[in-house]
Amino acid sequence: MAVKAKIPPACARVASVVGSLVETQAQAANRLGMTRGQLSAVCNGRSGVSPRLRRALETNLGISPEWLMAGTGPKRVCPAIPDSIASPARRRDPGALRAFCARNRISYREIAARKGCWVSYVSDALRADTTGKAVSETMYDALWRIALDIVRGRG
Repeated sequence: MAVKAKIPPACARVASVVGSLVETQAQAANRLGMTRGQLSAVCNGRSGVSPRLRRALETNLGISPEWLMAGTGPKRVCPAIPDSIASPARRRDPGALRAFCARNRISYREIAARKGCWVSYVSDALRADTTGKAVSETMYDALWRIALDIVRGRG
């Protein structure tokens, strides 16, 4: 009878984060800058959590490195960032980004200053669902990243 090896707690926490995403493991791995096999090895405890993976989880999903490694403190770097933002479908929804900015009192001007673009460009992107304009996923990812950085910087 084979004895199943115990998965290290940090690996189990990575697996729970990846499992909570509304995407495949391959998509999650791509988003974190690794292969599906590498992510699977971490989730199954065959490989440890590297500093690069810790940074990717913090940067892309807002996961606290302290929570990830020790299980202490809040799961998110900033409690104002809801888990639902981590899903890619939610991140591409301009209405969700607009609501997040309103809830956290982030002005379009503040985002535009960080992005180095015109305020009207940010405004158009955040109203794309009502105006019918096409905005790239890369643009939404950049705007989300900036908004999240602004909130983290205030905390």
